[in-house]
Amino acid sequence: MVILVLTQKGFHEVMQLKESPHLSIWVNPHLLSKDEIAEYKDRGIHIKDCAYDIDVNSEDQINNALQMLYQNHPGEVVFVER
Repeated sequence: MVILVLTQKGFHEVMQLKESPHLSIWVNPHLLSKDEIAEYKDRGIHIKDCAYDIDVNSEDQINNALQMLYQNHPGEVVFVER
């Protein structure tokens, strides 16, 4: 399962899920520093930041991000946190 996390609040909620180590989590690049992402990866969390910032209010930007996720994770369910 893939989750696209767009807000700080959503990130904290996703990280509280007991399933979080088994998810592929993509985050808006402004949510975490490179060091924080590295720390999560060291803990076994599958996390990656998007290449560009996604406006939570822009359907076009969210749809573009979804297309990228479908290409990177074919056949997987993708959830979008807003």
